[in-house]
This record gives sequence, structure tokens and C-alpha cells, in this order.
Amino acid sequence: MTHHKPETKKRRSGLWLPDRSLSVILFLIFLFGVFSVIYTDSTNASQEEQRRLAYGSWHIAAYDTDQETCRLFQSHATVQTAGYMEIYGSIAKAPGQTEPVLGSIGYADPNALAVGSIVLLNGRLPNTKNEIAVEADALRRLGLSGTLGQQLTLAVFPSDVRSAPRAAIQTYQLCGIVRNYSKNWKTDGYPLPSFFVCKNSPDATEPALLHVFAQMKPAFAANAAELSSLCSWHSYFVQNDFTYPQYGKEPDPAPLFSVLQMILLLSGALLTLTLMQADIRQRSHSLLILRTLGASRAQIFHFFLREKARLIGSSSGPGILCGILLAYLVSLPPGLLAGPDICSIRIPHLIKMVFCLYAGVILASAASLGSLLHMPLKNASCRQVRKTRFRRRTKKHPDTIACLFRASDRRYHFFQTMLTFAAAVFLFIPVYRALHAGNAYLQYQNDFPEDYTFGTLSSAPPHSTITEDALLQIRETYGVKDTMAVSVSGSCRIRALDSGNRTKDTDVWGMLIGCEDGLLLRYSKETDSGSLGKKLAPDEILLYLPEDRVSADHSFKEIYIDTDKGEKKLTVAGIIRSFSDSLPKSYRLPHPYSILCSQDTYRSIWGRSDYAFVQIFQDDTSIAYQTAAELSHQENGLYFHNKRIERVRLLQELISQTMLALLLCTSVFLAAMSIRLEFDSFYGKQLYERYRILHRLGMSKKELQKMLFRKAFLNSLTGCGAAAFVFWNVCNVKGSDLWAVLLTLGGFVLNWMLLFAYDNRYVSKGFS
Repeated sequence: MTHHKPETKKRRSGLWLPDRSLSVILFLIFLFGVFSVIYTDSTNASQEEQRRLAYGSWHIAAYDTDQETCRLFQSHATVQTAGYMEIYGSIAKAPGQTEPVLGSIGYADPNALAVGSIVLLNGRLPNTKNEIAVEADALRRLGLSGTLGQQLTLAVFPSDVRSAPRAAIQTYQLCGIVRNYSKNWKTDGYPLPSFFVCKNSPDATEPALLHVFAQMKPAFAANAAELSSLCSWHSYFVQNDFTYPQYGKEPDPAPLFSVLQMILLLSGALLTLTLMQADIRQRSHSLLILRTLGASRAQIFHFFLREKARLIGSSSGPGILCGILLAYLVSLPPGLLAGPDICSIRIPHLIKMVFCLYAGVILASAASLGSLLHMPLKNASCRQVRKTRFRRRTKKHPDTIACLFRASDRRYHFFQTMLTFAAAVFLFIPVYRALHAGNAYLQYQNDFPEDYTFGTLSSAPPHSTITEDALLQIRETYGVKDTMAVSVSGSCRIRALDSGNRTKDTDVWGMLIGCEDGLLLRYSKETDSGSLGKKLAPDEILLYLPEDRVSADHSFKEIYIDTDKGEKKLTVAGIIRSFSDSLPKSYRLPHPYSILCSQDTYRSIWGRSDYAFVQIFQDDTSIAYQTAAELSHQENGLYFHNKRIERVRLLQELISQTMLALLLCTSVFLAAMSIRLEFDSFYGKQLYERYRILHRLGMSKKELQKMLFRKAFLNSLTGCGAAAFVFWNVCNVKGSDLWAVLLTLGGFVLNWMLLFAYDNRYVSKGFS
């Protein structure tokens, strides 16, 4: 005789079973939890390391202080490292230079070099009194190359000119080149040495200024301001808010990912509790059979907990590994938040996050055992079912029965509509913000592809320009990969010829614009005839004539412009009527009748090669902070624009909104499915019986599906319509916003199909 074992794991088919739902939820929660910790920690560490390289790793500084303050800083228990710098005087080029404009000369001890992240680009620090190490920017201002061993004749001015008004002419041998740092630090006007000499140099008789820099121990860094009491009365106390933003005037807001991590912890615990309770209710019959066959309460608890522990382990393990892999993949593309390095993560923070996730899941699992305790796990006598006589009833039409079923489920339909409304609101708003952030970032990147600019292209002639030497200094700045310079002349008279004849009233005023070959080729693609496909001849130009100024049927062949050397004849190779959307805004010309030509043609006509607009592209491997700081100190007369700041801000906004949308959408979708699973455990059998009754009464499967299709449509229309109304008002969406329209329609259709597929499985089961 064959003994059949009790079916202790009999489950219904389908994707949204409690265990499967719990596996998916645990996998996603651990994946996003680990990813958020690794990404935020590595990004913050990478950005802080780059700020240290540019602005120094010191926390506090005491400018114009004394030796006693230096000793107090070095011996204080909260200070990890303290170093000092001595300023002996200022340097001017000798002979002929009377103003000390090149920088300060001084000495920095090894601790100051360490806490200041001051490194050598080449060579070494001076060891003897006739050696000197010079900052790279100061060496450039001297007009010297970076060849080590060359002789430098400098005029050393003491800081107190009253005691020694004359400069001392000194000759040094260049032994090292120091990476630029002095223009980046927060000094509030106090000078830093750009020329480094040794301690026993002849200029080191008595330091005019003494600066002390201290790096705090990590445990006491937040209370660095308390060390201001150690400074002497004439010292100037400064906190390094360039490197450490927490020292700024306004405190930083709580990081977005910290809020998301709390959402993950709470939602993970809540969904785990809900799904485990649903699993217990679904398997109540199997657990009662085990109890009837003699299993003790402890054995049932052990069986249930062992199964859930295996499920938690098999779901969380791959989630942790995929979270690490996802953080690594995100860190690969260049330009993302200063290139986060996942090797710089804080392991204790990651372990703490994983522990909190496990603790939340375990506590939720323990709380779900309350449902298991309330189950009648002891044998209970079955109540006799009283036999009743069934009266004969008249046969009802299946449509009438279906209407009665719908009327009895009004509360259930109302709840489904409210669930659709809540889920749609939490889906529409974050997804739209992520799409809007992505569109803003892509639009800005297309309009302004450069990282920095000097000057601007305006409709008026430039007020100031820079020379070729100033442009060369910009190109030699640290981190500059490429530049695009544009020369703009003053106003000049233009006389145009139309098909060989001088047109009436065509004497207008325009500007001559000299472009580099790459930019000129890009402008040539905007002409009416398309790309010229060749380099312009010396007497060929492109003419910008907007459509609202000159009729499009005029085809100008030649123009004459007035120059200092007389009238100049130029051949029009192409006419630009309007600019396409693909052309960046920074290249678009605001002044009509602009004449675009090559740089050689511009020099031959205008006679000068000054530049009014310079675009700068930075190398992605360089430190953005240092490049921006050095470019901002370029004294060339043109206004400096930092386009990278806005691009990085938009990129950070895009990443934050995308991650927020991904986390919220996943959590809301799984929560909605879990809640529907809860109702499935209560109403599933009832729905199955209803559809079977309607089938036996003669309603076809196609008619039932049509009824469900209509019901799902009305539910989605009501819920998603109300959610769209809230969404459009909260996000201030305009009626012409295509993304908002597509998002609303897409959410409506998706919810419609999901509701229909959710109920249709009971129809298929009822007809089987």
C-alpha cells in the first residue's frame, strides 16, 4: 500500500506567490541598499580627495601668528599634524621690475607640505642656500621654461619696505617645480610662498609672516573651531571650508541617499511582514495537517523559520553582490560626479547598512509569527454541518448574476481605484522629475559643450579682448585639454552685390568674426547649401543673414567691406539664414550681417589677432577644482564663466532623481502587488467560484473577459485620471509637455493591462 505524504508545500501557480514576491523584494532592497552606500561613500571620498589636492587637507589655519601659537597647535591632543610656513618677502623680476608682483618667497616645513598636499611636479625641494623651488604658475610669469638647473636672478623685496626699501638681487638655481596651490587656498588676502627656499637661506634671517596649518584627528574635526582660543590676539583664524563644506556658513542638507536608505529599511521591514503573514494564511491548511499528524509547535516553528532563513539568505546574497557590481559599473563612465572610486568606500558604513537591513527583515519575520501563534494548531472537533433543504429557484440570467456580483463588490472596487490612484501618484511624480532632469541635462550639454569660457559672443562689438600670449597662458593652464578661440572685430561697413549688381540700400554695419578651422567647418554646415566640404580660400567668407533681414531669394555672391587699408572684396561661399537645433547656443551669432572667415583671413583684413571669446574644454582625468581655480585667476580682461559647475549640478540632479524614481517605482509597484496578493488570499477562491458559476449559467469566456476588460478600463481611468490631475498640479506641468502626456497615457495603459491580466487568470481557472 502506498502512503501519500501530506502536501506541506502545496502552492498556487503564478508569479506573485508570497515566497516569490518576498524573494524579489529582498533582492531589490539589498541591491539598492548596498548600491546607495557604496556610491555615496565612494563619491564623497573621491570629491573630498580632489578637494584636498586642490585646497589642502588642513582643517584650520592661523595666519600672521607667532611661534607660541605654532607650539600650542603642534602639542594639542586633538591635532593630528600641524605645520608652518614662513614668509620672508616678495619677488620681482630683476632688473627693471620695481613692483613685487611675482609672488612671495618663504619656507614650508615637511608637515605644512603634507597637510597642504603640496607636491612637486619635477625635481626636489632646496637643500642649500642657493637653490630654489618655484611654483609652476610663478615660473610661467617669469617667462622661463621648466628646465631644472637653470639660473634665476630675482629681486627680493622684504615685507617691511621701510626697513630695507631696496631690493636685494639674488641668484638661485632652480631645483624643483611645485604644483600650483597658492591661488586655490582660502587665505583672506594673506600671501603664501610661491618661491621656496631652505631654512638656512640668506633671506631667512627673520620671517615677516608666520602661518600655521593644522589637520585635526577625525574624531575631533567637527569641533575644530574650538582651537581658535589657542591663537594669539593678532592671529587670523580660518577654517578650510573649501575642502570641508561643513565649515561653510550654511550647513549642508541631509543627503538624499540617506533618506532613501531609511525608506528602504522601513519598506523592507513592512513588505516582509505583510508577505510572511500572507504566506502563513495561505498555508494554514498545510500547517494544520502537520499539527494533526503529530508535529509539535516547536517543530512547526523550526520548519517555518528554517525555510524563511534559507529564503532570506538566497535572496540577500545575490542582492549584495549585484549592488557592488552596479556601483562598479556606474563608476566606470567618466565625468560622473568626479569619477567615484568604489575602492574608497567606508567598509564600516557598508557593514552597518547590511546589518540594519538584516535586522529589519529578521524583526519583521519575528513579528509575523504572531499570526502563526493565533492559528488553532491543536486538534479540534469538526462541527456538524446542518443539512438544509434547498428550495427550487428560478433560473437567473448570467448578466443579472454578474450585475449582482458587481454590486456586492463596490467596496472592493473602490479600494482598487484608491490603490491605483495612490500607486499612480507615486509613479508619475518621480518619473516625470527624472525625465525633466534628464532633458535639462542633455539640453544644457548640447547648448554649452564647453567647460569654461572667457568673454561672450554679443550683438555689440567687444569692449575688451585678449592677446595671443594670454591665450597661450590659458592653453598651458593645468587640466586644459583644448580651446576654441574666436576673434571679433569692431563694426565695419558692408556693401553687398546681388548677382553681380550692387543692390539698393545694402550698406549695413556688421562685424568680422575669425574662427578656427574646426569651428568654421561647423558653421559651413549651417549654410543654405549645406556642408561646403572644403577649406575656405583666403578671400572666401560665410555670411550670416537672418531671414527677417533679407529675402531668401537674394543670392549674394560678393561683398565689400571698409578696412584701414581701403575697400576689401570678399567672395560669399555660403549664407546662413538660421541655425539648426543641433548647433550649440554658445556658437550662435546674435549679430546679423556677421562675416565668418578663417583666422588667417581675419588677420589679413583686420590686422590684429586679438580674441574676444574663448571656449575651454577640460581633460576628464584632471582635477576640476584646481583647473577652475587657476582659470578664475587669469588676468586677461575677459569675464570668466564656469559652465562645468552648472553641468555637474544638473548631472547630480539627474542621478538623484533617477535613483529616487527607480527606488520609489520599484517599491510602489511591489507594494501594490503585495496588497493585491493580500486580497487574493481572501477573495481568490470567491472570484474563482463566481466565474465558474457564470460559466455554468451560460456566459462564455469571451463575454467574461469583455466584462473584466471594461471593469479594468473604468478602474484605470478613474484612478489614473485623478492621479494625473494631482500630478499636473503638483509638478506645474504645461499642457504641451509631451513627456507628461506620454507618461500619463503610459501609466493608464499599463495599469489597465495589469488589472485585466490579474483578474483574467481566475477566468481561465474557472473555465478549466
